[in-house]
Amino acid sequence: MDTIILLFGIVLIIVGLIGIILPVLPGVSLVWCGLIVCAFSDNFTNVGFIPCFVITLLAVVSIVADVLGTKYGTDKVGASRWATIGAIVGSVIGLFFGPWGLLIGPFVGGAAGELLKGSNHKQAIKAGLGAWLGILITSAMKYVVAFTMIAVYIVSYFV
Repeated sequence: MDTIILLFGIVLIIVGLIGIILPVLPGVSLVWCGLIVCAFSDNFTNVGFIPCFVITLLAVVSIVADVLGTKYGTDKVGASRWATIGAIVGSVIGLFFGPWGLLIGPFVGGAAGELLKGSNHKQAIKAGLGAWLGILITSAMKYVVAFTMIAVYIVSYFV
């Protein structure tokens, strides 16, 4: 039974790492859940309270930074909520077009969202770029945090 729980935790971690790129999945949260499930699989014998607390703290900081960073990025370029929603929709649609779709989708979606709001083309391009940069920067930050969480777990397991 412990092996099944451990494997479930590992699957959650892998899905979480994929979810950092896919805006549909809560990536860092899934990595956190996976790490806690892995620690639970041996009754927190190898990875105890303090490492789990650090992992939890990193996850919370990442989620808060993601929300604030996205808001700051779109506010900084004067983008509307429509641009942010458009960037998310563009990211999801971009999934079906491979790596190029993931790169271009948020920009096109952000610009389209801003155009739907009624902004001019110049503002739409600015909003698209802001949304694209916001998603790119927060995704990179989430990967750093996720791998830091995994490193804390691994170091705690073997030390």
